[in-house]
Amino acid sequence: TMNGAAGGTFDEMRATLGLPATMSGPAINTAYRDLIALLRGLDRRVDFRLANSIWYRDSFGGAIAPSFLTEATDYFDARVAGLDFSSPSAVTTINGWARDATNGRIPTVLESLSDDDIMVLMNAIYFKGDWRQSFDRGDTHELPFTPRTGAARQVPMMFRDDSLRAAVVDGRIIADLGYGGDAFSMTIVLPRPGEDVNAMVDELDAEFFNAIPDLPVRESLLRLPKFQLKWERGLNEELKRMGMPSAFIAGDADFTRLSPSRGRDLFISLVKQNTFVDVNEVGTEAAAVTTVLISVVSLPQRFEIRVDRPFVFALRERISGTVLFLGKIVRL
Repeated sequence: TMNGAAGGTFDEMRATLGLPATMSGPAINTAYRDLIALLRGLDRRVDFRLANSIWYRDSFGGAIAPSFLTEATDYFDARVAGLDFSSPSAVTTINGWARDATNGRIPTVLESLSDDDIMVLMNAIYFKGDWRQSFDRGDTHELPFTPRTGAARQVPMMFRDDSLRAAVVDGRIIADLGYGGDAFSMTIVLPRPGEDVNAMVDELDAEFFNAIPDLPVRESLLRLPKFQLKWERGLNEELKRMGMPSAFIAGDADFTRLSPSRGRDLFISLVKQNTFVDVNEVGTEAAAVTTVLISVVSLPQRFEIRVDRPFVFALRERISGTVLFLGKIVRL
């Protein structure tokens, strides 16, 4: 989406994504292309899929900058297609792409498209990997889990007596569980006793995660909840607070790199994420679809005027405001 932004809108989006101000658009695209290639071929024992797509209102196709679509295909391997957004089949097609890209785990991302929606940009990620050392199903038992607020409740807790990367760092317990050939892993970070998990999250920066591969391998007794979750949420307000408000404001957003002729009329109307995660004794299955909806500022509706009753008319000179003729019509 940022490839379509220009000016201050681009700068805000780049900063919100954590990219340095010195990094140009072409450099960003190249970095993403290299990252996608790395992730796709990293571990043959893990099913990892990453897909991107752009769907645009077919009547708007002529206004889209060819370079915007070329960058999407060259750097992100995006599928690009025009659809009749006024037809229900458009939503069916878009949802079908999300379903196929996530192995059926996220079958629906959009319920409908409005007359103002002109483009849908989508990223889908699917992951399925077995633990390097699985949990024995016979060792899974109901044990208490205390939520952030409220009383403890019984949940299915898996158990493993195994060697794994683990340590206590600054009072927090960190464990790193590998999948497949160990190219992918799940990192567990437990807050200090009495520490609020939200406060801890604020401190988990890139430096923290970059240090995880250096954790020592030690014999450990691990109890990990078995869980499955589905999550769906719009992220407009969060992204505004993170530093990119202009992209969401009709009239302020600058998407002239997406459409030179209409880019000042475009804005992001929705950023939404759908997520599925299943953690069990065998491994983990996870899927996510991030959807960005680009809309156009609505054209004002035609103001209907019916001169069907008595009226006054004035013939005037507009610059000075001089009224040259003034009349009243009461019948015709």
